[in-house]
Amino acid sequence: MDVSGPPPEQWGHVPARNAHSVGREDHLQRLRRLLGPAGAGPVLPLALHGMGGVGKSHTVAEYLHRHASEYEVVWWISAEQPAQIKAGFAELAERLDVAGAGAADRAVPAVLDALRRGAPYRRWILVFDNADRPQDVRRYFPAGNGHIVVTSRNSEWGRFAELVAVDVFTRAESIELLRRRAGDLDDAEADALADALGDLPLAVEQAAAWHHQTGMQVPQYLQLLEENRVELLEAGTSDDQLPVAAAWNVAFNELEEHHPAALQLLQLCAFFGPEPIPLRLFQDASGAEVPEPLATALDDPILLRQAIGWISRYSLAKIDRRANALQLHRLVQTVLKNRLSPEQQAVMRHAVHVLLAGKRPMPAMSTRLGFLVDVVQYGTRSRDQRLEAQHRLSDLVDAVIDRVGLNRTTVDLQEGGDSVLTFVGAEVDMVRTLPLLLEGWRELLRAYNGKSSDRVRLRMAIAAGSVATTKLGFVGEPAVTLGRLIDCQVLRDAVTDNEDADVVVLISNTMHDLAEVDRRDPAFLRRHVDVRNYSGDAWLWLG
Repeated sequence: MDVSGPPPEQWGHVPARNAHSVGREDHLQRLRRLLGPAGAGPVLPLALHGMGGVGKSHTVAEYLHRHASEYEVVWWISAEQPAQIKAGFAELAERLDVAGAGAADRAVPAVLDALRRGAPYRRWILVFDNADRPQDVRRYFPAGNGHIVVTSRNSEWGRFAELVAVDVFTRAESIELLRRRAGDLDDAEADALADALGDLPLAVEQAAAWHHQTGMQVPQYLQLLEENRVELLEAGTSDDQLPVAAAWNVAFNELEEHHPAALQLLQLCAFFGPEPIPLRLFQDASGAEVPEPLATALDDPILLRQAIGWISRYSLAKIDRRANALQLHRLVQTVLKNRLSPEQQAVMRHAVHVLLAGKRPMPAMSTRLGFLVDVVQYGTRSRDQRLEAQHRLSDLVDAVIDRVGLNRTTVDLQEGGDSVLTFVGAEVDMVRTLPLLLEGWRELLRAYNGKSSDRVRLRMAIAAGSVATTKLGFVGEPAVTLGRLIDCQVLRDAVTDNEDADVVVLISNTMHDLAEVDRRDPAFLRRHVDVRNYSGDAWLWLG
């Protein structure tokens, strides 16, 4: 509840109150408990800590608006650089009418002395926003009965202040904000958007504003996100709102300049899935074929630990010490990927395959047929519909394996929610299997969709070549090819242009040749694919 009363005598640079503010009540109540009433006595500084975009500054600003009348001075200081802090103190010195006003070097000690003495004001609160270097900021902390609040990505503040962790929204908070801000979204659309954005508050706010301003429908927005269209994350929706990507670029640039091995480790992790990544992958990777200086860090446990520490310090990933795992937010992964050139992406993607294979002897490679299948517009479905689609996809894969007559003991599967990656046994006759596989998918999907009001459409990539199976996935060129084909614009356009087809398939040229398909067969349409440093012919088939 807002505290009524006269406004502060001095109110400086506090962000405007967000009319669409939702959630964060637990954080606001905790701030109140830790700070207590203004002027009641000295308290430990508070530091709101979390990754960029979770709403640290927004939460503090909301607290100030609610409790403004308790203070005589409320002053907000941008603290990314010492020069900004000095400028903030110089302006405050003029407001306080203390000796030294007008010159930063004299203003800082004058303000610190005035606040310590409580003259002319005893009840004050200073906010140091984006204060990522404690050693540069703590010298500006005044003593006295006032309050000090810091917002930062740097977890090192826990050594000097009471740390308050700020994480992403709950799903309910995301949906509430989307419904309130966008207005015409239903719960299913809001849930799909929140899921795709990983409940990151800044991204949720900007997606809602984008929808409100442009009228872009949710399926189209989700499609652009799925294609890693980073321009959605690099464009703000108002002059005073930081774009999502910019919330992390400062930290990325800091790592690039001072801790390049940590940045390379992050870039490497961007090419894993969004699930937690076991740190033992890196701890056991001495001698792995990865770029420098990351290769040196993987050879030295101390350097590796330092790199992981810098990632944690800037809140660019969650480090679960108990599970010994690291996890990146999916939008952080998107921004990291798009900062790299196609050549750099290829290097990092190859390094991931090397790490998955491990430093131990490479598992035996064999020529195998593989297919990757996923659900069209999976992200636009409600949570219940997505769960049903996952079950249906799993059942369909089992049914296709049985229909084609494959030996289940030699089939390897890797499920990913809306997708399933499958490699069949090396003994399979590809000339016989490819047409059976295609017809099997077409007939089974037709039968499934005929019995359900919720039609499921699939897109599929099929490739073949030398591949190995590891504990953490498949290694080899076919696995890479499948990932590129399934995401390429050629396949996406074919899905859109052929609404009547239940399954749209893109077959690699190597697979097409190994299966001895007649290039004049009208059922197969030659298409050129150019995606993520991959260029070559493929063959389109509609089911």
